[in-house]
Amino acid sequence: MEAPMSFRKKAEMLRSKMRDENLDAYIIYLADPHKSVAVADHWRTVRWISGFTGWVGTIVITKDKAAFWTDGRYVQQAERELAGTGIERYCMIDPEAPSIYKWMLAELPKKGRVGFDGRVVMIEERRKILSGLASKKVELCTNRDLLGELWNERPGIPDAQIYDFSVEYCGKTRKEKLEVIRHKMAELGADWYITSGLDDIAWATNLRGADSELYPVFHGYLLISDERAYLFTDAGKISTDLLAVLKEDGIEWNEKSLVSKALNKIKEDSTIYYDPWKTSAALADSLDAKTIRLEGMDIITGLKCVKNDTELKNLAVANAMEGASIVRLIRYIRDNIDRGVLDESFLGSWIDNDRKRYKSYICPANVPIVGCYDNATQLHYRPVKGKCDILPKKGFLLFDVCAHYNEGSTDITRTIALGPLTQQMKEDYTFVLKQHIRLAMQKYIYGTTGPLLDSIIKSEYWNRGLDNPAGTGHGMGYATYIQEGPCKIAVDASPFFHYTFTAPVEPGMIFSNEPGIYRKGSHAIRIENTITAVESMVSDGKRFLGFETLTYIPLEREAILADKLTEAELNWVNEYNKETYKRLAPYLNEEDSEWLKQETSPIRT
Repeated sequence: MEAPMSFRKKAEMLRSKMRDENLDAYIIYLADPHKSVAVADHWRTVRWISGFTGWVGTIVITKDKAAFWTDGRYVQQAERELAGTGIERYCMIDPEAPSIYKWMLAELPKKGRVGFDGRVVMIEERRKILSGLASKKVELCTNRDLLGELWNERPGIPDAQIYDFSVEYCGKTRKEKLEVIRHKMAELGADWYITSGLDDIAWATNLRGADSELYPVFHGYLLISDERAYLFTDAGKISTDLLAVLKEDGIEWNEKSLVSKALNKIKEDSTIYYDPWKTSAALADSLDAKTIRLEGMDIITGLKCVKNDTELKNLAVANAMEGASIVRLIRYIRDNIDRGVLDESFLGSWIDNDRKRYKSYICPANVPIVGCYDNATQLHYRPVKGKCDILPKKGFLLFDVCAHYNEGSTDITRTIALGPLTQQMKEDYTFVLKQHIRLAMQKYIYGTTGPLLDSIIKSEYWNRGLDNPAGTGHGMGYATYIQEGPCKIAVDASPFFHYTFTAPVEPGMIFSNEPGIYRKGSHAIRIENTITAVESMVSDGKRFLGFETLTYIPLEREAILADKLTEAELNWVNEYNKETYKRLAPYLNEEDSEWLKQETSPIRT
């Protein structure tokens, strides 16, 4: 087992490699060849070299400096984990912070050489590098994984078994999905279409895997023509029986390592379509120079984001099961808080064990975010046993838990009272609840994008001199990824939502609804449900959409200042409470059901 090394030691080893290759800078991306939301340990090069354990981050190493960029969710975590390394730290959405390219321009010589692993850098990202550094006329070196040459005990790529995902859960057969994909290809004028997104591949093939601890996906590629479909995965991941079923459905299996060769064999007069934000530079370079290329949002991304009736019906079941587990969790906390032994770290294993009572439970979809006091203000604070706080008998506890069931994925946050609350805490909770209700009740004209909806909700924050750095919501997947494009209810695109400013919200899309307040040094509040976009009305010849809520879990009664709610808001709360009891009671025993009845009784001013 290799001995632990400091960042400075690893950086010097990398710089030695850079000198051998005559490189002036090397970019390290927290990414894999599939633009995955959460990459396997094999691809966590940023963590290996720096110690940063978050899921969004890029490091640039030059001959004498190092700098790191992340998004707003991980700024505090980066400050904590990178302290003492000498790495400069920046937030990629901070208008006063230099962008990666602006920083590199100040550090690079004219005609400098910049290296990175081309397998994990997408086509559009490579273009942005060239464009951002154009004034220095840099040369790119993309065929060397220098960190891989230094990482002696690098974990292997996961090779878990792939399994069939029943049509009773996904609603459409493989053949039906391939037909729709080919229809879209024909509209675009494409003979071929390649997708690398693991969630896209899982959706199109009605397959799931376990190559991630948090997402039921598998590593591979999917290549489709007007007549055939080719699935590229590692050998041994699919049983002989399942291979036969896939072949009957028009999907042929190939070894994953052969995908580049298959692309190279496409006839030079053929047209291939791909998403430049989800297709690696290395994969694109496999194509014959004369192959005609079409680019745009991934075809499957645009299809799978709209859930069908079967999926929406199932999602209500998934949220009810998860909701019942959370009811039992809250009761457990309330019954045991006086013992003084519960800490922030217990919650993750407790709720995961409770979920196992459901036969359709797959796996957790996040490392639970659990915090009291100031810990909760760190957007992605994850407690560690022995290094976290005992739950106090006052103030708030915030917890954000996600899960995958065969019936779909859930993403839920609740902020509960552990004891007496200050007036400020109650005012903050009520304000957040009002913004949550506002989005849940919002009507909007068809063609509206997520960032516009975010601005509507954010306006109330801004009027009070507040902000919500986490954004109001994000698109959600179905037993694939918790965060799914193209849409996000936030004013920043982030690395996985590049089309959010142009892709409109469509009926059937599902989102998180998660406004919050984060008062550093004191407390944090977030209320998160899953909502789905629905047709609302036609007025003056125009379509209007709205939202329906899928998640029903008790709100914190002790924190609601009812006199601060409008009549419409109070009615929403009481109808929500009524529906919560109706949906969750069938999953609870008599004692838990009676507790829930009290928690969801009408609130009056």
